[in-house]
Amino acid sequence: MKATSLEGSGNYSLGDWHDRQTNRPLLIGALALLLVGFLAGIAVGYRWGKGNDAPQPQLAAQATEQVPPARGLRDEVVNYAITFLGTPYRPRGQGNDGFDCSGYIAHVFKNFAIDLPPSTQYMIKEGQEVPEKEARPGDLIFFTGTSEDSQEVGHAGIVVENKGDDIKFIHSSSGAKAPYVKFDSLAKAGYRRRFMVVKRILEE
Repeated sequence: MKATSLEGSGNYSLGDWHDRQTNRPLLIGALALLLVGFLAGIAVGYRWGKGNDAPQPQLAAQATEQVPPARGLRDEVVNYAITFLGTPYRPRGQGNDGFDCSGYIAHVFKNFAIDLPPSTQYMIKEGQEVPEKEARPGDLIFFTGTSEDSQEVGHAGIVVENKGDDIKFIHSSSGAKAPYVKFDSLAKAGYRRRFMVVKRILEE
């Protein structure tokens, strides 16, 4: 028997036609499985892309590019020092339950693998002296003792900001009105009178 193909012309036997009819369900089943697999892949991809635990690679890359560069060591030191604001003053204190001025500084710098002696008498000998106008965050600022005629080092703090005409610093104060870690200003008459030197510990 002659038959006409839908896509062209040719000779087909009744057996050929019967074979095609017999295999058609198998072909349809195979196509159905392929379609199900394809749709399942799309669904998985959609969930993967939308899920909280697995962001899309392109979005993750964009997020990484937008992350600002890591802060410098100076900012890290200052920011860590600020976390102790309000910690009470304690003579010879070197821990979270209380600090004296040098114990506080030594504790902060130890967090960055920098060992400083917990005594202003020895701490002032560390690092490099820099002009007041060149003080930078993370530098150390030293003062004489509280006595009017004192000429020996008796107090220290960490520079937080240099405004040009003033230096803001953080320290563990023993003052009767505020005996705790706090901010202060070199512009205050008491600190200006007692100011000795700025020393640079951090090379960055």
